[in-house]
Amino acid sequence: MNEFRKFLEELFSVIFSYDKRERRGIIALSVILLLILTFMEYQKRKDSPVPYTNFEIHEIASQSRRISTENLFYFDPNTITVADLHKLGFTEKQAQAIDNYRKKGAVFRKPEDFGRSFVVSEQMMEKLYPYIIIEESPRTVITFSEYEDTVYIEINGADVEELQLIKGIGKVYSKRIISYRDKLGGFVRKDQLLEVKGINEDNFFDIGEQFFIDLDKIQKIDINFAPANVLRSHPYISRNMADRIVTGRNIKGGWETLKELTDNDILLPDEAEKIAPYIVFGSQDHD
Repeated sequence: MNEFRKFLEELFSVIFSYDKRERRGIIALSVILLLILTFMEYQKRKDSPVPYTNFEIHEIASQSRRISTENLFYFDPNTITVADLHKLGFTEKQAQAIDNYRKKGAVFRKPEDFGRSFVVSEQMMEKLYPYIIIEESPRTVITFSEYEDTVYIEINGADVEELQLIKGIGKVYSKRIISYRDKLGGFVRKDQLLEVKGINEDNFFDIGEQFFIDLDKIQKIDINFAPANVLRSHPYISRNMADRIVTGRNIKGGWETLKELTDNDILLPDEAEKIAPYIVFGSQDHD
């Protein structure tokens, strides 16, 4: 207590050592700094995308009720109703949190995805896992909400009409995207859309939020058996690169790894990295 009192006395003695005009300046500056810090904290909380506070998240996750195996049934986490989630053992608040998560665009593509939701405890997931059945939709369009026009498109499988459901993409852009996708073998990153003629950073950021990528649909080239013209048709493989690949392949009898291609000066490291998602190394016994 004495130390704090001594600190205050020293602080006031320093402040009052200035003249009246300087003291006013110090007080005004302090008030401005306080207002700035208060505004920054307000904006930080306002802009936070988390719909629940840390306390609420902890409270929801800890409300898991004991699940009786007698009450379990097969379900698809993408379509199950809030009422049926409650029947499975989720609290009303937990069930609503899962439903809100789906309405924001979340899609459970495999059972493990459901377990990543913060309201699904490890114990609950362990019991529910055998009962999770995720139906594959024949379409690639997933609507965020019945009250919204926004859609979520799997870009490697969408056709011209489905791509046009994305805001900002018309018939011309959808055809360009599909044409470039076919040449690539599929998109592996969202920013590859910037390589499509007419798409720039201004419209990419709006478009990019409306699609997702299924890497299982990537079409790959067998680098040990593809003819030079097939290799050259890929946007990331130039004529010279294709010729070097084929010439070296004929001399060596085939390539085994990307590192082998860079070690033999067939490809530069950045070239190898770029084409890596699109090539496979077939066996020399390939028919």
